[in-house]
Amino acid sequence: MRYIFQNLDNTYNMLGYAVGFSLGNILGISLEEKVALGYVQVNIISLHFADKIADELRKAKFGVTILPAVGGTGGMSLIVILIRRKDLKVLKNY
Repeated sequence: MRYIFQNLDNTYNMLGYAVGFSLGNILGISLEEKVALGYVQVNIISLHFADKIADELRKAKFGVTILPAVGGTGGMSLIVILIRRKDLKVLKNY
């Protein structure tokens, strides 16, 4: 790495660094999507149907928190769901 930055005048060094960096990012992102470690927070904003949405999600075994909120149009509810990243596709189908 140090050699590459000390010799940036060499086009092959710059090209090799750029290709390696790009392939590393693509491989890392692809691998992370397959493994899907970690958690994700999903926020749903609802003006009228927060209780119905929360009840349906709870029936599907998702943990749901409802918070009161105030927006530009007045009062609303913020539904917060914290799930494993692997379960995000299941949640999107609801």
